[in-house]
Amino acid sequence: MVSCPNCGTENEENSQFCQNCGQAIPNKLVTESSPQEKPSTLLIVLGYALSILGIFSVGILSVVGLILGIVLFRRGGPNKTHGIIIMILSVAILLIVVVGVLSLIVYRAYFYTP
Repeated sequence: MVSCPNCGTENEENSQFCQNCGQAIPNKLVTESSPQEKPSTLLIVLGYALSILGIFSVGILSVVGLILGIVLFRRGGPNKTHGIIIMILSVAILLIVVVGVLSLIVYRAYFYTP
């Protein structure tokens, strides 16, 4: 029940006007404060670490880092920025690894041909 601010009469919850005096009843919308999203620290650290360790694992861990970056990006909030950075870092390291492997293949084919 909602009381009228003018005469104090109890009215229905969804009433817009007082049944007694006709005064408009203000809507008391309770706005619940949404909890602020906390950054997913564990995912952020894992994303950075796996992206960088991808250099030593021929890019396999960079793929996992890329997936973690996408997960962080999709969560939004403060995680979104870290997700973008991790995705860019993972792709850059993957490109470095691919170019390195291809260079090694070409080098071996050129210099070690019988």
